[in-house]
Amino acid sequence: YDIPYFMDLAEPLGQHPLLELLQSALTVIEEKWQHMAVMRYCKTGFVPVEQEDLDELENYVLANGIRGSQWRNIDQWQKCYQNGKNLLLSEETRAEAEAYLEQMKAAAWQGTAALQRLASELAAVKGKYTVSQLVEACRQLCLDLQVQEVLQHWQEEAVLAGRLQEAAAHQQIAEQVDSLLQQLTDFLGTQTVTIPQFLELLQS
Repeated sequence: YDIPYFMDLAEPLGQHPLLELLQSALTVIEEKWQHMAVMRYCKTGFVPVEQEDLDELENYVLANGIRGSQWRNIDQWQKCYQNGKNLLLSEETRAEAEAYLEQMKAAAWQGTAALQRLASELAAVKGKYTVSQLVEACRQLCLDLQVQEVLQHWQEEAVLAGRLQEAAAHQQIAEQVDSLLQQLTDFLGTQTVTIPQFLELLQS
């Protein structure tokens, strides 16, 4: 994209879940809440939903055709299909289906709450952002998801399991990402970019 900048990181960030979190969150915005991008975000390990519930949510989303703007209107989800039949339409299955639907709505809200806030904050800009705006959005997302606390927990678990290299990686990643975002602000803060351009900077 012919955007000149200079990075000074001790080690490449690779594909640590934290970088995956930032990339997938912005991809959701860019791709207008496509299913694969949303679930990629939810499965980074930072959202406050158990893996079993995320798997069930993914099954529900696929079975009921949840896509795009429907993720921005979770409270309006009204389908509960299984084997091609909407269980809400049968008296025999309605009560159980209603409970299941509420469970899926709750998992969807918990899984995407921080992402919903991010989308609302960026919506007014309409496709062109400054680097500083996107950096601030990334920082706020990390605060909303308590990323530092999650990384600390992962680090402690890795130490107890004797996975010292993994523990060191969790300790270093937050510092590296913070350094990356700060350098993007310092060198390119006022530069106008699209989300794909910003993603390319994160991946460089």
